[in-house]
Amino acid sequence: MLKLYSDPRCPHSHTLRLVIEEKELPATIVSVVMDEPSPARDEFLRVNPTGELPAVFDADHVLVDPWIVAEYLDERYPHPPLKPASPVERALMRLAFRRIEQEVYPKFLRIPKARRKGEAREEMRTILAAFDALLARTDWLVGEYSLADIRFAPILYRLPVYGVDISGLRHLEAYCERLFSRPAFERSLTEAERMMREDLF
Repeated sequence: MLKLYSDPRCPHSHTLRLVIEEKELPATIVSVVMDEPSPARDEFLRVNPTGELPAVFDADHVLVDPWIVAEYLDERYPHPPLKPASPVERALMRLAFRRIEQEVYPKFLRIPKARRKGEAREEMRTILAAFDALLARTDWLVGEYSLADIRFAPILYRLPVYGVDISGLRHLEAYCERLFSRPAFERSLTEAERMMREDLF
């Protein structure tokens, strides 16, 4: 049985919950918060003593790292596919995924720790403006909806919580609407994630 150990607040864990929901996999999702002692945390540490989240336990193996696990799940459970059919588009998808991990996530996660939060938010908006220009030409990051979009979605969902305003980036705003209206995205949200947005409005 596929089991995902997932922090209910973490965008990395949210990525893998979204993969599981898009594929409608019969998975058990175990919520683990590493700084809160619980039976779930003790169980997780027995399976994965390194404590790295998110982690998937499948076929007697523990796998970590959002990209490795996302690609593993797409290959092990191939329907529906979350990677493009052509080699070129698959390569472009991997580049988009890497760009999101290397450029977007670090700037996003820096915001709450930054001494000058306004500057950190502006840096984030500058990156997002580049994606807005890309999305003027396409509905999804690379061809059809893919793992790259799944990796981007948890960050975009959290932007209001971090005070990042995307008003005026109309292509990105429309993209967010497409992402968040997917039934799998709605199912992927934890109660903590729902509440973080509800508290703002």
